[in-house]
Amino acid sequence: MEHRPGQPRSERDAAFLQRFDARMRLPIIVSAILPLIVAPESHGWVGAVVGITTWLVFLLDYMVHVRHLEHYGRTGFGRFDLFVVIATAPWFLLPGAQAGGFVVLLRLAWLARLAMATKGSRRLFDRLGRIAVVAGGVLVTGSLVAYYAEHPANPGFATVGDALWWGIVTLTTVGYGDIVPQTPTGRFAAVTIMITGVAVLGLLAGSLASFFRLDGGDTAAGSPAGEPASTTATSSDAPTFLAYAAKDALGANLDRIQIIKCWTARGMLFEKVYDVAASGGRSPDRHGALPPVGDTVDASTATYRNDIGAAELSAAWTDPDFDPLLACVYYARILEIPTPRWSTYDAVEHGKPLPDAVPASVQQRAWTSPVWYTPSEQDRGERTAAEGMYTVADLADRGIGPMTDDEIRAVTVGRTVRSVNLITGFEATLHYGADGNRSVMGLGDRPVVTPYEIRGGRRIETTLLGERMSVALFSVGGRTLGARDDEAGYVNYEAFTTS
Repeated sequence: MEHRPGQPRSERDAAFLQRFDARMRLPIIVSAILPLIVAPESHGWVGAVVGITTWLVFLLDYMVHVRHLEHYGRTGFGRFDLFVVIATAPWFLLPGAQAGGFVVLLRLAWLARLAMATKGSRRLFDRLGRIAVVAGGVLVTGSLVAYYAEHPANPGFATVGDALWWGIVTLTTVGYGDIVPQTPTGRFAAVTIMITGVAVLGLLAGSLASFFRLDGGDTAAGSPAGEPASTTATSSDAPTFLAYAAKDALGANLDRIQIIKCWTARGMLFEKVYDVAASGGRSPDRHGALPPVGDTVDASTATYRNDIGAAELSAAWTDPDFDPLLACVYYARILEIPTPRWSTYDAVEHGKPLPDAVPASVQQRAWTSPVWYTPSEQDRGERTAAEGMYTVADLADRGIGPMTDDEIRAVTVGRTVRSVNLITGFEATLHYGADGNRSVMGLGDRPVVTPYEIRGGRRIETTLLGERMSVALFSVGGRTLGARDDEAGYVNYEAFTTS
């Protein structure tokens, strides 16, 4: 198979170059910028070492690409890289030779070439956008204008590197004061760079900070306070969270740190609580329950003691139930040790008896902002529906509609029905009485009795734990399936008539 110039010689070469380019990005950037600060021709042996070492980085990068890419020297990038390697060689070691501003511009041009050639740099360019382009243009242009205006009479602008150093310091609003323009033109350039720096520094700093993660995928972490952070999956590795909490200076000690994980499946909301850090060396028992921290509240005086709990808690926690195909959200919850409830404070303050309907103590808590996990589009496509699971739309496509009122009555009224949640496996036994009341067994020690009604809308209307519930029934291949109207059109239940 014939390869075009610039293509990897083999799949192994392509994989090697991908790793090599990722590792060489930082050395190339440093090698292009460092000689601007430590000029080889004006810093003695230190400058010479910097000049030679940084040139070797460029040479190594070029040679590796020649070795692993087909006819790299015939490509535009290959010719440009060879020219830069030759032009930026340590000619300053020869008597009377100077690097000059041309070599400085070539090193910067190598960075521009890097930006065009690498995926991560192109994505960085997209992220920074036009504002960063303007900032970089103002920085370079302003620095060069100041250099040519100040160089003849201002020793601070001895080299282009000094001018760029001054420009960067000015753009970032640091203002060391070691180099100060004296001419009107130089000061005008300074004002322009200052205004630009104030306008774009926040955007530029945040984007550059994430530069070295751009090639790793679409992962993004961190968000402003109160805003959800979002993470897009690129691998099956479970996320790890670092949790830390400290007590209020005047408040109660801490009981535990919990991480709560929430997700949806077929229209149903799920939540799981993990105890990730606890005071007093406590750990979950074999059932996963964490022993209580204790209670020091004296309800008669509305006081408590801080001799249990901890002033600080911390932990590193990795989700043990992570599914890379499942979108979910995490947040942390911090619990204090028990303290008197406000009603206890009021009762003691006014000499009243404690109310019987509420507890005398509570555990105050705090929450963090959420962190969202989103599977990649590829992972989403890999999730397939379970066999025998339907949506209302699926059944409609097959010509199956909800049971009629008479069909619903035939399988419910006067009968005992075992209802199975096909997602969680939870089972409950229901009896639909002829008097319009439904008894539910399996939600507690005693049956829960609520009224029900079979309406003309082909549904059973009832309540569950105080909330209205409407269920449509479908007959599918001899099975009786059910769909709640608050579960996004998913058919999540199966009913078995037992009597």
